[in-house]
Amino acid sequence: MRFPLLLSCCAFLCMAFVPISRPTDLAPTSFSFSYEQVLGTSFDLQVWSHSEAAAENAEERALAAIDRLASILSSYDAESEFSKWAATRDVPVRISPELFQVLSLYDAWHSKTAGALSPGAAAVIDVWMKAEKSGTLPADEEMSLAVRQAGMKHWTLDPLTGTATRHSDIRLVMNSFVKSY
Repeated sequence: MRFPLLLSCCAFLCMAFVPISRPTDLAPTSFSFSYEQVLGTSFDLQVWSHSEAAAENAEERALAAIDRLASILSSYDAESEFSKWAATRDVPVRISPELFQVLSLYDAWHSKTAGALSPGAAAVIDVWMKAEKSGTLPADEEMSLAVRQAGMKHWTLDPLTGTATRHSDIRLVMNSFVKSY
């Protein structure tokens, strides 16, 4: 009788020192992170993970990826790759694959929307902002010019060399498109 009891006690003691790990088939937990002024707006990130440490690691990696892309694509940062490229005229400039892809996608969506999505929309925005300040509607000629400027071809891409050539002086607005990228 003592042997089975002794065996049971040893088994119990051994089990007490074995770490209990969480089975991987259990549903992960949701971890939420909120920020203000990420790409000029609020940013909510939800990570599903089996541990808080893994969720925090994913959060750090997501924020680092956003910062890296912002250094390429931001039109607000004068030091971004986009801003430096946008300041050039009629010179092929070798650009990063990310910027090349965004400009290519912009071209595709500009075509798919029959010009409704236009990187030159700033020309029209600027006319309306001026009209708001003055309290008057823009003149037809001024509006027509802005629409033509918005619709013009602002760049040419060369996939063989990975270059983009900027053709216009029109301020480019790509904020909403870049944020979705």
